[in-house]
Amino acid sequence: MCQCLICVPVTYTEKLETENPLENIHCAFCYHTTQTTKLVKKTYLTFLYVPFILIKTSDPFIGCDRCRSGFSAGDVKVCHNCRNVIVDDNSFCPRCGFRVREPDTKQQD
Repeated sequence: MCQCLICVPVTYTEKLETENPLENIHCAFCYHTTQTTKLVKKTYLTFLYVPFILIKTSDPFIGCDRCRSGFSAGDVKVCHNCRNVIVDDNSFCPRCGFRVREPDTKQQD
C-alpha cells in the first residue's frame, strides 16, 4: 500500500465587500464589460483536496468582478474614452489609443 498523504497548497480568490465600484469597465484579461470589486487571495493547505489550514492571506486588491483578475493594489486607471482598464503604467490606452489620465487621488475641498 502507498503510505503517502496528498497535501498541497491551493490558492483561492475571494470577493470582499466593495464600496463604490467602478461600473461598466472593460476588463483587459477576460474582455467583458463588468465592474471592479475588492479581492483577496487566500492560500490553504489541503488534505485530499479539502482545504483545512489557512497558510497565507494576501493584501486586498482591486480586480475584475467576473474573472477575478487583479488590476491594482491601489487606484485603478481607466480610459475615459472606451472604459478599458489600464494595467501597466501606459500613457496611452492599448485598446483605443487615447491618452490616459491619472486617477484622482487628491480630494477637493
